[in-house]
Amino acid sequence: MYGFQYWNYLVSGVRCYRVMTKAYSRCDAYWGDEDIDRVGWIAVTYHYLNNQQISPYDSDWYWCQVYFTSTRYTYEGLTYTNRKGTACHEMGHVWGLDHSSSPTNVMCIYDNGRTAYQPSSDDIAGVAYLY
Repeated sequence: MYGFQYWNYLVSGVRCYRVMTKAYSRCDAYWGDEDIDRVGWIAVTYHYLNNQQISPYDSDWYWCQVYFTSTRYTYEGLTYTNRKGTACHEMGHVWGLDHSSSPTNVMCIYDNGRTAYQPSSDDIAGVAYLY
């Protein structure tokens, strides 16, 4: 939750909060997806429109799913700070941001040397531009 909530109040109109019923959610988070464990990812975000998976970079979306692998996320040495950073990174994908090559941006891939665990000014500007 902390990694997701880092985005709150940084960009006008962007809020993340926990709901208890799927009917009210626009993003659901899950643990331990085997498919992404096989390719070595820590987490992945999928976007949907009309029950079909779509690219958020090409069109609007209605609902998304974030999967965190229990193996890499919790058991392979990610610190608490890096776990928050990974959740914050995936939330950036929820908002529609693509990867960044700058390690100081939370949208940089962890395995590419990301040092950020919360949104940078570039990350925030990206969401502001989109919305």
